[in-house]
Amino acid sequence: MNNDIYIIDADNQILGNEIQRLCVMADIQPPELPRQNIEFLKENFGSYPFIVLKRAIDYWLSGNMENLRKPMKINAHFLSLMMKQYIENFRHTIRTKPRQMLEAPKMILTENQIREQNKKSYDLTFEDFVNSLNGQITLIPHIMHLIGERKLNEGEYPLTEKDLTEALEWLKNYEARRDHKIETSGKRGFDIIKKIREIHAYPPSIDKINTIAIIYTHFKRRLSGLEKEWY
Repeated sequence: MNNDIYIIDADNQILGNEIQRLCVMADIQPPELPRQNIEFLKENFGSYPFIVLKRAIDYWLSGNMENLRKPMKINAHFLSLMMKQYIENFRHTIRTKPRQMLEAPKMILTENQIREQNKKSYDLTFEDFVNSLNGQITLIPHIMHLIGERKLNEGEYPLTEKDLTEALEWLKNYEARRDHKIETSGKRGFDIIKKIREIHAYPPSIDKINTIAIIYTHFKRRLSGLEKEWY
């Protein structure tokens, strides 16, 4: 891979491969939320060259960060400490991405591009919903709300009181299970949950519960063969 590429521009698969390499070489369990860990790297270390991530991993694997203990499972906190320590040690040799390059040019999306983005969001959310029924916690209810909001803007979607009650009960149970897993995953678990609630307005408003209920009900009906996918 080109050493000049920056983390913000790197393909998620390439970043995921580096994290996987770290897991295999250090005998560490892979992250609970791989996609979110990659997005965390991009958000917090996006201006650094991709090679910095690779070298930071190798530096830690070589035993040069004795104060940074091996975790049972890779998480954003460990990756952040590893990157920060490497950057601090080699700051004079690292060139970050120029600020003007970080500002993406304004681009007006075409109708087809918007439709494609919406489809991708819908497909990923449905996949995460199905996985959530098997105990995984990659689903983000706020994304369900955004999809439900788009659907509501197209017209009414029939929901009964039973649908709303079932959706609210599911949402409470899912978020409680998600929060428990994150809180018990490491020292920063409580901080992560606090941040999630700040960003996504917790507890959700009645309007937000209604839009989530639309998607929850649709996904359940789709799984039962009563409705088709929307895109």
